[in-house]
Amino acid sequence: MTGLRSDELGLHVSVCLGDENLRPKPRLSVTDAIYNQQTVHDFQPQPVPAASIHALLYAAIQAPMVQSCEQYSFAIVQGRKALAELSDWSARSFSALEDQTLETPSPPGLGYLAADDRNIFFNASTLIIFYGSCASTLSLPDVWLAAGNLILAACGMGYGTRIVVEAIEALNSPEWRRRMKVPPHLFAVAPIIVGVAAGARSETSRKAPDIVSWST
Repeated sequence: MTGLRSDELGLHVSVCLGDENLRPKPRLSVTDAIYNQQTVHDFQPQPVPAASIHALLYAAIQAPMVQSCEQYSFAIVQGRKALAELSDWSARSFSALEDQTLETPSPPGLGYLAADDRNIFFNASTLIIFYGSCASTLSLPDVWLAAGNLILAACGMGYGTRIVVEAIEALNSPEWRRRMKVPPHLFAVAPIIVGVAAGARSETSRKAPDIVSWST
């Protein structure tokens, strides 16, 4: 593997994977992972080991592609200082963006952003960021397909995940692009925190599929 480290904030930017034989060792079947996955609201503080991160990234890049080439890259943040700063920056950026669109109702569940002790990463110590290519909007489906693979693989390995959309604005700001040494042709699409969930798993329910049309 080749990588790039930033001494300023302890960031590790993953450029590529070197071991193509590295595969996740799932505890659950794919179907079990689909039905057991859920958004985690609190994480234990220990970081995800590097070997597990590589396994998750390897699972992510197995996703089917809309285009014939992989249009995404990754960055990993595990430093406590970096995550704390990014959390504060993200909360401010997201709140400012929300203030600009007062006519739009606030998304449910984002009230914690107003708290003084806000932590948009819910105590997790591992953030994996999926970047798409600015050269093509078709990179977006590829990114989300890869992100879905990672989430399922994490569940199968016993980890919880949460997509942190509140961090996207900050991650794409000039300041954080500079700090993380992100190439100009990439933009953050899917920031996902990964870790061991704190507390017992809560039961969730889903509505039946809303089929608006079925033509034969």
